[in-house]
Amino acid sequence: MRGRQPARTGIEDRAVSVAAEQTAPPFSRAMLDLANLVLRSGAPQLKTRLSIALILTIGGKLTGVLAPRVVGRAVNSRGKGAAVTTQL
Repeated sequence: MRGRQPARTGIEDRAVSVAAEQTAPPFSRAMLDLANLVLRSGAPQLKTRLSIALILTIGGKLTGVLAPRVVGRAVNSRGKGAAVTTQL
């Protein structure tokens, strides 16, 4: 018949309920699990290397955000007072 859904089996119902119950863990819990896993390796100077990597990552993100603003200011300051055709 048209418009009628086939009956679900018990296995399909359980799969749907399990999928609905499984949600992604909160970000902080996932990061703590990852940190525990990495620190457990016992690599030499691991904490120092992780700290440096985090600092460089944040520094790179800041540079990526601020660099276009600095370049834009430099370009605008070079064009101040010039004719429009010269600025273009």
